[in-house]
Amino acid sequence: MFKKILNIVWYNKFIKPTLLFILILLIILDYYQLSIFPVGPVNINAIGNVSNWFSGLLTASAVIIAAKSLTLSNKEIMRMKEDDSIKRLNESSNVYCWLEYKIDLVTKNKIGLSIIFVNKTDIPIYSWNAEILNTDNKEINDSKIGPIMPDRSIYDLDAEFFRTILKLPLLPSVQLSFTNSDGIEVIRDNHGKLFKN
Repeated sequence: MFKKILNIVWYNKFIKPTLLFILILLIILDYYQLSIFPVGPVNINAIGNVSNWFSGLLTASAVIIAAKSLTLSNKEIMRMKEDDSIKRLNESSNVYCWLEYKIDLVTKNKIGLSIIFVNKTDIPIYSWNAEILNTDNKEINDSKIGPIMPDRSIYDLDAEFFRTILKLPLLPSVQLSFTNSDGIEVIRDNHGKLFKN
């Protein structure tokens, strides 16, 4: 219970500056050899005039506020960088690819195989590699097809590879790795999870 109250009090935004102000006041009083509860007469010459006290308190307050602003701005900059990094990674999460059979609409037979890319970002992805799993890890990449343009792109795969895939019980999954606009290599595994490489 005491610990909970202490946490609430300590993390209150007004407590720390108030405690710092009191500490500075006590240091000033000690420097001038004054007591909060004086016993006997007070030496007016040791205290100084009101304007010196007022300017000293304002200076101390300005230093405290500047220090607090500096720490807040550093925290804000770090938070903005982290938010930007998360935003960029979330932007990368809008890139997908998978295999799909081409179907003859009349006979409903499989007549080919395509790899489909969906790029919901606003910029093309120039450096990428798609590894088709469970097929001796055949790879398709930007040197064969070119960049993944924004929106949806469909590329037909060769007939020999199509015949190889037809022999498999299931359509293989694809693992896509690409470099996003920040130059970070991102991998979308065959389960759809996104990782920074």
